[in-house]
Amino acid sequence: MTEDITLPLATVNVTVLDSNGDPVPGATLAGKEGGPTSAVTFDAFPGGSVTGTVNLLGGTANSDGILSYASFLGAGPVTGVLTGPSGSPQTTVAIPAVTTDPTNATVTLPSTESFSGVVMTSAGQPVSGVSVGLGSGQAITAADGSFTVNAPPGVYTLSMGHSPFGARLSSR
Repeated sequence: MTEDITLPLATVNVTVLDSNGDPVPGATLAGKEGGPTSAVTFDAFPGGSVTGTVNLLGGTANSDGILSYASFLGAGPVTGVLTGPSGSPQTTVAIPAVTTDPTNATVTLPSTESFSGVVMTSAGQPVSGVSVGLGSGQAITAADGSFTVNAPPGVYTLSMGHSPFGARLSSR
């Protein structure tokens, strides 16, 4: 026997705002590895049902700070990782249950400070392509060795590549 089934899809619209309430174009949202998923059971046809697992699909915010993805009506809340543009730190966010089509959610990135510097050899030559990290903020040095990393205000251990150098920076 063959049955046609229609699954109840819904659009999830996530508006990404900065700490001032302004939209954040280019922010990305991805499912959190090992994060919770949501099981949904649908009545697919008389006497039969289908159970599926829903993961957060995510996407990239448009110029209005809105990203959209498809989900199933009835999907429970899921956890995602939100990253702002240009080396902003990652933030874990909760996306609510999908109860309507569309389901709308708003998430706010934490306030950040910009930390800048230049990576040079002991002979004073700039080093490009070095991964620089402060907390969950990341950047790659430019051809002139410069970098800018955004992170929440605080004191951090600067890491480059895979080894921490122990340099301490604080926001001004």
